[in-house]
Amino acid sequence: MKPSKYNTIIASPHTKDTCLLYNTLYDHQLLITEENFKLSDLFSKLEKNHALNQDEYDVAIELKDLGIVIDDHVDEYEQFEKWFDTRIKETNDTISATIFTTNYCNLACPYCFEKGLTNKSHMDEHVQSQVNRWLIRRIIMQEPKNVHLEFFGGEPLMNMAAIKKIGEAIKNICTWKNINYTVGITTNGVLLTPDIVDQLCDIGLTRVKVTLDGYQEEHDKRRCYANGKGSFQKIIKNLEDSAGRFKIIVGGNFDKKNLTAFPVLIEQLKNTSFRDSIQQVQFKPIVENYGNKYKHSTNHDCDISSFSEEQIAYMFYLTDLIRKSDLPNNPQVAIGPCEFYRRNFVSIDVNGDIYKCLAFVGRQDFMAGNVYHYEFTEKGEQMLDISPWREQKKCLTCPYLPICAGGCRATAWNDTGSIHDPSCDRLFLEQNIEHIIAEPLFSDP
Repeated sequence: MKPSKYNTIIASPHTKDTCLLYNTLYDHQLLITEENFKLSDLFSKLEKNHALNQDEYDVAIELKDLGIVIDDHVDEYEQFEKWFDTRIKETNDTISATIFTTNYCNLACPYCFEKGLTNKSHMDEHVQSQVNRWLIRRIIMQEPKNVHLEFFGGEPLMNMAAIKKIGEAIKNICTWKNINYTVGITTNGVLLTPDIVDQLCDIGLTRVKVTLDGYQEEHDKRRCYANGKGSFQKIIKNLEDSAGRFKIIVGGNFDKKNLTAFPVLIEQLKNTSFRDSIQQVQFKPIVENYGNKYKHSTNHDCDISSFSEEQIAYMFYLTDLIRKSDLPNNPQVAIGPCEFYRRNFVSIDVNGDIYKCLAFVGRQDFMAGNVYHYEFTEKGEQMLDISPWREQKKCLTCPYLPICAGGCRATAWNDTGSIHDPSCDRLFLEQNIEHIIAEPLFSDP
C-alpha cells in the first residue's frame, strides 16, 4: 500500500494531536486524533514499505476504502485523468448557461471588465429563440439532473424581454422532464424592484448576486451612474423590499483605496431586513490592470483567479469578520477545476456566440461555437482538450491538481499570452483549504 499523492495534512493550531486529512481527488475530509501514532509516520512507513504495527495497519485499511491509501500497483495519475474526463469534462449531470442579455449598463463603474467591449447591443428576439432551441436540444439529448441559467450583462435587467422568453421556455422543458431547474442573475441591483422580482420569480428565480463595494460613501464612488450619482441606497431598498423571495449573494471588490470600507459594510449587512436571505458574502480583490502585460482585458467576474499574498491575507481577514458576524462565509473562491473545462457549462453572448468562460465573451479568438449550430466548432473542441498540467512536472506532482487542473484559463492568458499554460494557485489553495475548510473543524482551545 502507499499514500495517495493527493493527500494534504493540516495540523490543528489548538490541539496538539489533532489534524485534518484532506484528499483532493475524492474530496474526503477526516478530522483525526493521533493518540497512538502520527499520520505522517504511517505515510512515511507506507512510502518506504516498512512494516506496520496492528493499529497502523487497521487505520491504513480504513483509509484505503476512502482512496487516501491505495494499492502499490495503482497509477493514480491515470485515475485522475479518468476522473477528469468523466466527472468534469464530459459529465452531463448539470447544464449551466450564463446568458448575456445585453452589453448595455445603467452604471459607469470605473473597473468594469467589459469596458473594452465595443459591441453595445441587446440580445434580439431571433437570437433569443435560437438560444432556446440550442438549450432545449441539449437538455433533451443530455438528460441532465440539473439545469441552471445565469443571466448576466451589462446589466441583464435592461433586457427583461430576453430573460422572460428564455427563462419561461427552459422552465417549461425542465418541468416536463422533471429536471431540477434554478435561475440566478448577476445584477447591480438598481432595477431590482418588486415588480421586476415578480416577473423573475415567475420564471424560477432562486438567487440574486449584487455587488456592494463597501459602505455607502465608498460604494457610491465606485458604483455610480454616469452623472456621478451613487447606487447604494437604491440597491439596499430593493433588497429590503423583496426580502425572503430569493437567496442573495453579496459580492464586493476591494483594492488598497477602499480596504476599510468592508468591515463597516459587514456590520451593516448583519442588521439588514434581508439578513436571513443572504446565502453568501464574498469579497475579492480587483485584479488591477488585468491584462497589463498582454493588454487583453481589465477584470473579470470569475470565482477562480490568482491573487497576491497581500490580497489573500486581506480576503481571509474579511472572512474572519464575516464568520464572527454570523453571516454565511462559504469559500472565497471556488475550489475545483474551472468551468472552462466542462462541456456543458457555457457562456452565450448577445449574438448567440458561445464561449467556455465569461471572461472571454466578446473576444472572437475564443469563440467555441454559436447557437445556430448544436456542436462546438473545431476550435471549441480544441479548447475543451486543453490540459495545461500534462507537460508540467510541478503540476503532475502537486497534491492540489484535482482542484486546480492547471488553474484559471483567463489568468493564464493574462500572465503568459496563452490559454495553454498553467496558472499556479497553489499558495492560495493551501491557505484557502486551511482557513476555510480546516479551521471551522478544529475546536477552539
